Amino acid sequence: VIVDNTYDKQAEQGAYALESIWSRRDRPTAIIFYNDAMAVAALSRAEELGIRIGEELSVVSIDGSPESAATNPPLTTVSIDLKEMGRQAALLIVDFVESGEYKAVHIDVPIRLVVRETVKNISQAQKDIGRCNRRKSERRSHCILES
Repeated sequence: VIVDNTYDKQAEQGAYALESIWSRRDRPTAIIFYNDAMAVAALSRAEELGIRIGEELSVVSIDGSPESAATNPPLTTVSIDLKEMGRQAALLIVDFVESGEYKAVHIDVPIRLVVRETVKNISQAQKDIGRCNRRKSERRSHCILES
């Protein structure tokens, strides 16, 4: 789900996205945010809305900032090796300056999934998937589980 908005501040975007998505009838079971700032704002809005993060909704971000461990509940995040990303970018710039040729390249940068308390317990999720598959209607690609 992509939420279109005109906010300039990333934190506000996270809160707005959560509110927009959660107001839908076909709510997702998880949301992945572009960065920790957006996810942190979404966690705050989720608390205001009474959403049980890690139970009703899983939240993951792609960033890995130190602040992600200090949220309540602690945020699950994909940590990106920014130093290596910067090193690789610098090498590409040097190569471009020296050769004068632009080369499109694919570079892998190490990432690490840091699982904390904002994601649903996998064993419980597997049970829910089994219940969901038994209840899924023919025309829907998902189902909504009720606790």
